Amino acid sequence: MRRSSMAGAPVAPALALPEPMRLALLWIVATAAVLVPLAFATVPPLVDYPNHLARLAILAGQAGSSGNYVAAWRFLPNLAMDLIVPPLAVMIGVVQATRLFLALTLAGLLAGSMTLHRAVFGRWSAWPLCVAPFLFNAALFWGLLAFLFAGAGYLFGLAAWLRIDDRRPLARAALFTAVGLALLMLHAVAFGMLAVSIIAIELAATHPRSLGRR
Repeated sequence: MRRSSMAGAPVAPALALPEPMRLALLWIVATAAVLVPLAFATVPPLVDYPNHLARLAILAGQAGSSGNYVAAWRFLPNLAMDLIVPPLAVMIGVVQATRLFLALTLAGLLAGSMTLHRAVFGRWSAWPLCVAPFLFNAALFWGLLAFLFAGAGYLFGLAAWLRIDDRRPLARAALFTAVGLALLMLHAVAFGMLAVSIIAIELAATHPRSLGRR
């Protein structure tokens, strides 16, 4: 009986997945793990969450006292929840819309971390998913949800700055003027982080010696 000539050759796993798909599945698993607590809390135990919920219910017209208030809209650097949650509340109610906002915030921070890693190192990696446990931090505990949501936007914005061709400075400047205004409206701190990060990157590129690089 003849033995196959391939008997000693390594056999590839039948269900081997391409690297991008494998990383996408890891992100889904990590995101699902982070969101598990939301499945057990209709109102998450975050310090400022009840205040957010009351304000958003009034803005969405779903509070018993909504008729006693008038929304005086103006440009403020902290409008992430106020702009996003009330339209969602029309479809699914303010309680579920606020929970969805929190879920999008946590998922966005994970995805933004992976995207920024890709922009810096030129390849996708699972290492940024190690930030998952650190999403349960003091900012989340105090209920600073607009700041955290805008923080996810900051990660994507900085990744975009690193990846977009700088040989078209006018187009780049116009695009990031819009990105900067959007971040400023979501939360001023995220706008400040993006501005400081971009300034530092450009200084490092144009004056490497002054920053200690040889």
